[in-house]
Amino acid sequence: MKVLLLNPPSVGEGKHNHTNGFFSYPTWLASGAASVESNGHDILLLDAPASHLSCGDVEEKARNFRPHLLVLNTTMCSLQSDAVVAEALKTIVGDLFVVLAGTYVSACPEEALKLIPTAGAVVRREYDATLPALAERLERGESIETVAGITYRAAGTVLSNPDVPPLHRLDKIPFLSSIYRRFLDIRAYSRRDTPYPMMALTTSRGCTYGCTFCVYPQTFSGRKIRYRSIENVLEELDYIKEYFPEVAGIFFEDDTLTMNRQRCRELCEALIDRKMKIVWTTRCRPDVDLETLKIMKGAGCQALSVGFESGSQEILNRIQRHTTREKMEKFVSNTNKTGIRLHGSFIAGLPGETRATLEETLAFSKRLNPATVRFVPLIPHPGTAAYKWFLDLNLLKPGLDGECFSEGQNYIAPTHELTPDDILSFCLRAQKEFYKRPAYVFSQLKRSVLHPRQIPQVWKRYGIR
Repeated sequence: MKVLLLNPPSVGEGKHNHTNGFFSYPTWLASGAASVESNGHDILLLDAPASHLSCGDVEEKARNFRPHLLVLNTTMCSLQSDAVVAEALKTIVGDLFVVLAGTYVSACPEEALKLIPTAGAVVRREYDATLPALAERLERGESIETVAGITYRAAGTVLSNPDVPPLHRLDKIPFLSSIYRRFLDIRAYSRRDTPYPMMALTTSRGCTYGCTFCVYPQTFSGRKIRYRSIENVLEELDYIKEYFPEVAGIFFEDDTLTMNRQRCRELCEALIDRKMKIVWTTRCRPDVDLETLKIMKGAGCQALSVGFESGSQEILNRIQRHTTREKMEKFVSNTNKTGIRLHGSFIAGLPGETRATLEETLAFSKRLNPATVRFVPLIPHPGTAAYKWFLDLNLLKPGLDGECFSEGQNYIAPTHELTPDDILSFCLRAQKEFYKRPAYVFSQLKRSVLHPRQIPQVWKRYGIR
């Protein structure tokens, strides 16, 4: 069977996997592609936004490939656009079974099928465990009624099967970098905190923390963490070194690489022992101890992407962040001692947010003074506790009746004191205030001289393309 896995182009202005010009690797589509291919199916992976493919380009590629199964990555505010793409491809190919994937459809599969009538099913949660069985049934012309992890149409109604058990033997998944090598141009993908060109890989799935706003643990990977073996991770790093010699940085895109301190140290020690000599970055919570940070630095860690989220202790408590301002300041102090750069993320519009708490957050960001920052409005994704909080207070309507922003991609809810426009305006102002401080501008000019390869990332911070 031929399977097309598509991050679709937008019929309007939207994009699917970028933030302010930085495209992210389509990790889940690639993992799904690897899984179905390892079961004997032919695959084609297209990341239309990052590859600058128009609807016409995608239609031509589909016409040549003639897929039997289309796996369509979709988002909360791109469904209408994606419905047009799905309809066009089904018209061109004819006998095409359309499957929807993504965090929104995983949380609201019945509604998604109503909005995209050409779709026959939704694959929920970690769908790389579902797609092989679904493809096999479709290829044999058999019923899909017993395939775990899907919501599907049947006899004029919509039915949902039980969730597929999460994958535990992550070493069985083929290297995603091998999929990227064949189907993507890695120069299209970048991050603020990672040397360019960069490659992303995941060493674990799941997150045990209970942050109310975080979408993937609540709609996809769950609260139980599972790991690849360290040897398997090292083997993929060797693969990347061999086939992507141009890569300057590795991004470990785990939800929280440092969650298990012992395992994080063992990975770092293995990198040191094997003399891997890679430059890498990752995400972490602002709670890593100094000793672990030193080992990470010695293993090549250049930067950490950290969710500080808010400068208000009241807000931090409400979103179940389980940290304090004092602990975060201690973490920043320890990180600065090691020379690891920090990219700080702050969220505006969290449950209970007010103008006063927003100003606390801006002041706190300047006090912490990470190397780079991002201020973003909260996206209350369906399936998260934060979404339920807004619903329960009648601040948000269920479904797709919210307000969209940022080229139609995202979705902002008001608080009792703030409108969506207030929240977005704060993010834009806070970003400018942080980056246009004279001392900060001077530090970035100095860094550009010392590290000319990073000039494109610096320019993007100031809106220069």
